[in-house]
Amino acid sequence: MEHSGKDLNDYKSPSSTVYVSKPSKVIKIIEDVMLDISMYYTIFSEQIINQVEFRNSFSYRKVNQIKKLNLNSIDWDIDKNKGYIALAGYFWSGEEFDYIKYVELWEEIGSNLRVKTNKLCFPTVEEQFKLHKDYGELSMKSIIKKYNELSPGEYLFARLHKIPKRKIAESTLLSIFGGKVLKRGKWKFIDKREAVIFDNFINNVSLFKIFVR
Repeated sequence: MEHSGKDLNDYKSPSSTVYVSKPSKVIKIIEDVMLDISMYYTIFSEQIINQVEFRNSFSYRKVNQIKKLNLNSIDWDIDKNKGYIALAGYFWSGEEFDYIKYVELWEEIGSNLRVKTNKLCFPTVEEQFKLHKDYGELSMKSIIKKYNELSPGEYLFARLHKIPKRKIAESTLLSIFGGKVLKRGKWKFIDKREAVIFDNFINNVSLFKIFVR
């Protein structure tokens, strides 16, 4: 569906028109828009948000940033949307979303605008692990030590919760986790792209997403 874009051409209008290439894209477009709305109210101070001029012109500022960085999106088209785009739409790669770079872009925009912004409070390692289903069983001291050695990015915290009965499967997991003996509770940080190594062990290993900045 496509609208005329009249609202976007009227600088004082508070509404925006979004181009959607086909019905199957609607949910994805809504998801991108909601992510941007969440970041907008997170990073910018209430004083700035309440300024009508800032609100009405902010979409154009986002477009300029996308052009400057030469970013591309399958779902968003700057020309067709005539001034409104969702930054989130430029950080998808298939089903993977690059949250780290997305947040960094918002922080950069806030810095470039030279306005007072809210500092984004990225969750600490302990705050992230409190959401782990086995948090009470984890040795956080050892985990934090290893976490601090990781480079910025997205990782998976793999933890063994059931030892396989087959010896060959047990041997495979031991080679992944390391050590001499395979015991319940063994853990390891892996790059999220390496999750495939546990495809045959979904009943033995739990995977927990972790962000490092």
